[in-house]
Amino acid sequence: MRKRPAIQYEQFVETLPIGVYQLRVTPAGTILVEYANRHFAAMLGISTETLYQKPDLAFCHIHPEERESFTRHIRAAMREKRPFRWEGRILAADETHWIRIAAFPVQSEGGDVLWSGVQIDITEQKRIEDALREANALLANRLMKIEKLQAQLREHAVRDYLTGLFNRRYLDETMERELARARRENRKLCVVMIDIDRFKGINDIYGHQAGDDVLISLGKLLMAHSRSSDIACRYGGDEFVVVMLNASLKAARNRAEEWRLAFAGQQFAANRERFSTTLSMGVASYPLHGSSPRGIFQAADEALYHSKKYKNRVTVSRRIGTGRLSAPD
Repeated sequence: MRKRPAIQYEQFVETLPIGVYQLRVTPAGTILVEYANRHFAAMLGISTETLYQKPDLAFCHIHPEERESFTRHIRAAMREKRPFRWEGRILAADETHWIRIAAFPVQSEGGDVLWSGVQIDITEQKRIEDALREANALLANRLMKIEKLQAQLREHAVRDYLTGLFNRRYLDETMERELARARRENRKLCVVMIDIDRFKGINDIYGHQAGDDVLISLGKLLMAHSRSSDIACRYGGDEFVVVMLNASLKAARNRAEEWRLAFAGQQFAANRERFSTTLSMGVASYPLHGSSPRGIFQAADEALYHSKKYKNRVTVSRRIGTGRLSAPD
C-alpha cells in the first residue's frame, strides 16, 4: 500500500495549475513516486495511480531528441545531490509539449533522497516566443529592406540617372565642406569643368539616343579614371565637373589631358554611321584662383569658355594677376 504523501497541504496542491511531485530515490537507485498531483499526471497523459504503480512512466514521455540532455542533467543532479532544473519537450497523447522542471533534494536519515519539485507546461509561452521571434525576424527583414530603399533613394537623390555620376545637388552640398577641409588642412583643391564639343549637333544629326550614348560614355570614362577621393559630377546637360581633392594644378591638368585624349579616341555609332567628338576643359584651383566655391567655379568656367573657342583643348585659369586668360599655348 502506498505511503501517505510526504507533502503538506495536499488538498491545496491538487488545485494548483502546475505539476507538483515528490520522488524518493533509494541508495540502490530505485525511484519511487511518493506523490504526484493530478496536473502532473495529466501533463504526461496518464493517471496518478498508474504513475504510482509504474514510476518509470514519469521519464518515458521525454521527447526522443531531448532524452540525452535530460538524462545527463538528472544523473549529474542525483549524483551531486544538488537542485535540478531542466527545460525541454515531452510527448503526451501524441502531442508535443514544452515543460520546465525544477526539483530540490533532501537527504533522509535512512539514506534515501526525497526530491520535491514542480513541472510547468510552457508550451504556450514557447509558441508566443517563437511567434515573437518570427515577428522580430520579419520586422528586421522589413527594416533592412526599408533601409536599403532609403539608401537607394538617397543615392538617387545625389546621382545622375543617366551617367551614374554625382549630380549638381550633391556637388553644391559637398563643395563648401571639401573646400573648408582643404583650407583647414592647408591642402590644394582643383576643379575641372568639362564640356562636350558639338553636342547639340550630335543630337540634331544622330538623335537624342546617340547623344545619351556620348554622355554615358563620358560618365564611364570619368568614373574609371578618377580617384576614389575625387568628386565626378554631371553638372547639367553636356557639362561635367570633377573636383580633385589634394591635387596640384599640374596633376589636374595632366589628368584632364588624359581624359581629353581618351575621349577623342572613342567611336560612336548611330543610324549606321560612326562618329566621334572631343572635349573642352577648364581648370582652376584653390587657393590660386579662388577662395570660395563660386570663385573657383567662375575661374574654371572662364577657362572652359576659352577652350571652347578652339575646341578639344585644356585651359588652365589665368585669373590671377591680369584677371584675363592668356593666349592659347
